[in-house]
Amino acid sequence: MPRRIERVQELIQREASSILHETFSPKDSIVTVTRVSVAQDLSTTKVFLSIYPFDRAKQILADLERVVPQIQSELNKRLFMKHVPRLIFRVDEVEKEAAETEKALRLLDTE
Repeated sequence: MPRRIERVQELIQREASSILHETFSPKDSIVTVTRVSVAQDLSTTKVFLSIYPFDRAKQILADLERVVPQIQSELNKRLFMKHVPRLIFRVDEVEKEAAETEKALRLLDTE
């Protein structure tokens, strides 16, 4: 992966996390930016989120989709880039899979 893409990913992850913390705080849930994946042509950015509790992930993602224009606008103001990649939010399934694996291991440990 080119160094420029890596730097853009790091920058977007830091700023998107900050913007979400400042502007989007759902009740009874924790939303964390776990990673960011920028397209090679810098047109789009997938922002992966860890959401706890996971059963609210679908609703939180729907709420987040309604405020994407405001988040994108704020990101555009903060980044000094000619074209800021368009944000696409996704739920990071890795966290869910890790929790399921941990639960299965605890179950085996008790037997």
